[in-house]
Amino acid sequence: LGNLTMVLQLPKYISWEKINFKVKKEHLQSSFGLLIPQSVDSANNTISRLIITSLTTYQQVGLYDQGLKVIMMLNGILSSMGGAITPRIAYLVSIKEYNKINNVINNYLLAIYILCLILIAGLLSTAQSFSTLFFGEEYGGVVVILQIASFSILFSSISFFLGKCVLVPFSKDKVYRNLSMYSAIVLIVTTFIFVPVYGSKGAAIAFVLSSIFLSVSSLWKLKKIVQIKRQIKNILVTLILINVSYYFVLFVNRNFTFTNDFFEFL
Repeated sequence: LGNLTMVLQLPKYISWEKINFKVKKEHLQSSFGLLIPQSVDSANNTISRLIITSLTTYQQVGLYDQGLKVIMMLNGILSSMGGAITPRIAYLVSIKEYNKINNVINNYLLAIYILCLILIAGLLSTAQSFSTLFFGEEYGGVVVILQIASFSILFSSISFFLGKCVLVPFSKDKVYRNLSMYSAIVLIVTTFIFVPVYGSKGAAIAFVLSSIFLSVSSLWKLKKIVQIKRQIKNILVTLILINVSYYFVLFVNRNFTFTNDFFEFL
């Protein structure tokens, strides 16, 4: 219903006198091409679960599934931010304002780094209390899954923004599509490598590695537009600050006694 209200605004921008329902083949192909990265993203979790099931036990699948639910929810929130900035970048590409595009990219990624610093440091620090409070004692194994997979929030946010919000407006749909498929291959290969040794924790490691691959490869493909050295430096600084924050909270936990899990979580 909210989207339908936008129809009332269309007469200001669209002439209804000459309506052509003919769809161009290249437009149709491009649109369907964009479905591939989304399909790959949706299939990744299913593939990981199938591999874990075949190589380990259903218990390991349950731990992985519960841990990833939290991560995917946070990824969805940050991804929606990228969707909001896409029209602005597309407009700047159309008028060839590349300096302004670079400024938008730098400012948006800075916001991502700050948010990810808060979210990841928070998850690392409170994973034990969070797991006990929301999942129960029997899901103690979710703690490590949350802590490992939390780093994917940073790299998934970067790759989603650079892919869907920058590569696509620059008409690099094929590049975005290929990178998504390559990242899926990395996920499958690393899952087969780590799951037999580490179980659900190995699947979480594979998930993080695939997100790192996608973000780094996206940066490389945009090297003429994005300042790669600057972004790598910012990523490293963010990771350092996350660890500093985590060990600070760890110090507080070890030197102060809390009455219950809820207060410890806060």
